[in-house]
Amino acid sequence: MAILSYSMMLMIAVPCCGKREVQIPATTAANVISSLKNYFLSGCVFLLSTKHQTEMRPSSVKLGRLLSDKRILATEVSLQSFNHTLPEYRCCSNHPLNVILSGDTQAKSSVRRLSDTTSLTGPTWLLLLDNTSSPKEFLGDSNIPFDCEFLVAQQNAGGLVMLTEVYKIATERPLLYHDFGYWLSETTFRFPSTDFYFRRSSLQGLSISTATIENPPITVLERTDGQIKFSGYFGKVWRVLEKRMEFRTNFSFPADGGRGSVMKNGTATGMIRMIQDNQVHVAVDAFGMSGIRATAVDFTVPLLSTRYCVIVKSPDSLKLQWDNFLAPFSVMLWVAMMATVIVIAIHYTLLYYLGQRYGNQEADEIKFYTFSDSLLLVLGIFCQQGHDTTPRSYSCRFVCISMYIIAVMIFGTYSATFISFLTVHENRLPYTDLESLFSKHAQNYISEPSRQFLDKTYGESYQDNVQPSVLDGMHKVCNSKYSFLMSMDTALAFKNKVNCTVVPLPRETSLYIPQGFAIAKRSPYLGLFNYNLNKLRSNGVLYKHRVYDSMRRTFSKENAAWTRVRLEEVAPIIGFLLAGIVASSVVLLLEKVITTNMFLQQQNVFCCIAAVRYVDGGHSFHPKNSQINFLRPVGHNIRVRRAPQHQRLREVV
Repeated sequence: MAILSYSMMLMIAVPCCGKREVQIPATTAANVISSLKNYFLSGCVFLLSTKHQTEMRPSSVKLGRLLSDKRILATEVSLQSFNHTLPEYRCCSNHPLNVILSGDTQAKSSVRRLSDTTSLTGPTWLLLLDNTSSPKEFLGDSNIPFDCEFLVAQQNAGGLVMLTEVYKIATERPLLYHDFGYWLSETTFRFPSTDFYFRRSSLQGLSISTATIENPPITVLERTDGQIKFSGYFGKVWRVLEKRMEFRTNFSFPADGGRGSVMKNGTATGMIRMIQDNQVHVAVDAFGMSGIRATAVDFTVPLLSTRYCVIVKSPDSLKLQWDNFLAPFSVMLWVAMMATVIVIAIHYTLLYYLGQRYGNQEADEIKFYTFSDSLLLVLGIFCQQGHDTTPRSYSCRFVCISMYIIAVMIFGTYSATFISFLTVHENRLPYTDLESLFSKHAQNYISEPSRQFLDKTYGESYQDNVQPSVLDGMHKVCNSKYSFLMSMDTALAFKNKVNCTVVPLPRETSLYIPQGFAIAKRSPYLGLFNYNLNKLRSNGVLYKHRVYDSMRRTFSKENAAWTRVRLEEVAPIIGFLLAGIVASSVVLLLEKVITTNMFLQQQNVFCCIAAVRYVDGGHSFHPKNSQINFLRPVGHNIRVRRAPQHQRLREVV
């Protein structure tokens, strides 16, 4: 059968002579239900009937048999006792299709009862009406939520089944009716090809009560002439949503000025409490999606995934870091450098020796480079020092040039890395994980924790105290030895508003938590918010606002033109210099002692003079009466000089 255009279907829908009542036959109803079930991917079908159905209505028994022939699981249920929120009226897979077979008074009152006592959101609803009944009269003021799929099917005299979509933007607003499509046969029908929220993209100027706080760079509030200018990352995204969804915002602010948390006893604070008390419908701020919060509010899709870190006060005094001077290179690189120095010194000594031995240019040189001399030469070159003697042979000069090139490259690499170690101050805290933090801190302030994570991991080993605002918590950190668990982005925005320097603990202690808007439980607008946020993410709008609002910051000082190096940071160099002076003094003393001992050991002749006989005119004298000066030993001889009072020295015994 050829497919008719939608305009031709409308022509068939208009009777030429008078309007008469047309019921939907059971066969047609079964085919329409089958087509809608496939369109919505429903798992099962519930046939809802009343006790006083007329004979013109499609019999539920016959309709059930026809659906069974199509392999569709259908169950007949009394509309008066039906409650779609009960577990027995749910499908094992996907949402059900609930078909209301009657349009009488009992069905009308039952539908209103369901809409007043429960939310119709969840299953897909299909109401079968004759063409003489009015959907407005049947539904009246029934509360059909914005996110509920409620269809009304009516067949005209030409056999065309028209489907109408019904919903409310808000409880106080009237019902809206939009064409959903038509059905003529199993092969001739038209259903929407667009998304659900593409068809319901406008809130038509609805005023949404919204709570927010000043929380840069997430939300920034500027009040001018009674008007609130909303900016910041989340603020700009909210303004984009206002235009896309066509709603207005009525701002409110929490009395305690806090974002809000849910205590262990179930009570809430801040903006979470305002949502619970129905004061506002949405809270615009970076709410961490924790399990305990999910018991009180719902969340939109994440706008960002931020790092929740523990903020502590930076130590006033720097701890000496003796390994900073070795840190630029790894241990293996230092070992390789030392081995290179030794190998080059041996090679240089060997080349110099061969040059002198075989008559090269070094043969005329008097000086000879020993291994110790070569080692000092190589170490001097690596320390960017010159040398007093230039070798004459080209082999030795080639070694020197190679050493200079390698030394310059290593020196430049080391200097660049070492300077960064001096300019970037790394605070080494006495704790590196949450366990050590909880054991060394008496109390920890928490702004946005995942309490379930902390309770599950650390039990009662930590004490928490929820602060009403971020600034209060950071002041507590500066004025006492407390820590503060908060968002990294928020800490970067507030770090210049406190009178101390705060630093985050290492990444191992951080929690990465997705963040988004908080919205009332089972809100009919949650799906529309998520739909538009996903569109903004796919279009790159979220990324643009996140980058432009400087969310990627660091804890460096923005206004500091120079980084001052403290005395404590170069103390190891001064200590090394003093140690070298002391070591050189000790070596000097040792050299003096060793040299003296060697001199004494070289005196292999010990003079033990028993008597000295002088022959001078036949007289002898004792050495006590003479003065003898011993000079230095030469072999086994002793040269003596006669004292002035004697004329001649004859013999020394």
